[in-house]
Amino acid sequence: HIPDAPIDKFVAIGNPNTFPVQDTVPGERTRENALLWVGRMEDAQKNIAGFLKMWELFSKSHPDWKAYVVGDGSVLKKYLAKSKRGKWKNLSFEGPQADVAKYYRKCKYFCMTSFGESWGMVITEAMTMGCVPVAMNSFPTLTDIIDSGKSGIVCDPSPKSMAEALEASITNHGEWKRLSAGAIEKVKQFDACIVVN
Repeated sequence: HIPDAPIDKFVAIGNPNTFPVQDTVPGERTRENALLWVGRMEDAQKNIAGFLKMWELFSKSHPDWKAYVVGDGSVLKKYLAKSKRGKWKNLSFEGPQADVAKYYRKCKYFCMTSFGESWGMVITEAMTMGCVPVAMNSFPTLTDIIDSGKSGIVCDPSPKSMAEALEASITNHGEWKRLSAGAIEKVKQFDACIVVN
């Protein structure tokens, strides 16, 4: 905090996209009925536990859907052991991946469960690939990235709320296609050539 700082002299600049705007992305019919979580696997800030709890709720009603968890971290071994004991159905821990883009392109929804972020690069990564972001409203910049109901879904910060938001979206015919197109359009404003100008 800088006392008496002239606020009108400051401007916030968003992080540029990790991936360039794509010429083409897979459509709804060529994607798996799958949810994706990407990040550092920890229960503290990234809240992988929140995603896993949400998956337990969501998958009860949708046993035909899959979930992928991509990333490494302090709790990966713990959750892999639980998974091998049958804790979660149709959920795959993929570990660290050099090519994360292939997951953004094959899954329909990307889920962000962090307790806090400064920006959330994985959201814009997903959006460039047309993967619809669904995020818990837990950090101020989230609504700069996602226009809820237009370029993704912002839900209350709880596993139940996210599961309900996903349920509402997948049962609404045409919703995924509309949100995917909105995400692709919205994320263009974070392209490097726009951000640096």
